[in-house]
Amino acid sequence: KYSVSNHEFKELVNSFEPDQEIVFLDVREDEDLADGYLPSVNDLGATVKNIRLPILDLIELQLQPLEKYKDTHQIYCYCRSGNKSVAASRILSLHGYNTMNLHGGLRNLAPIMDL
Repeated sequence: KYSVSNHEFKELVNSFEPDQEIVFLDVREDEDLADGYLPSVNDLGATVKNIRLPILDLIELQLQPLEKYKDTHQIYCYCRSGNKSVAASRILSLHGYNTMNLHGGLRNLAPIMDL
C-alpha cells in the first residue's frame, strides 16, 4: 500500500501527537499554495509536523530538511491533486525513506477537512 485515503489522512492529522514518528510533507510549488494548508495545530492542540519541500527541489535531491527523519519516521507526502506527491513518494522511497501518498491530494481532502 503506497497511499492513504482522504479519511485516513484526516485522522492522522487530527490525532497527531508530537512523539509520533510521522512527518507531513507538502511538495507543492508556489503556484499551488492557494488550495490551502494543513492546520498547524490539530484537534488535540498538538503542533503538526509539516515540512514544505517543493517537488522541483526534491527532484534535485535537496533532501536536507528530511534527513533527520530518514530512518525513524513515516513521511506522508501530499500536493494539490496527488500527482506530484506520487512522484515525491517514489523518489524518497528510492533513497530509503518510508513514504506514503495522500490519494487525490488536498483537492480530495478539502471536502472533509478545513484547510
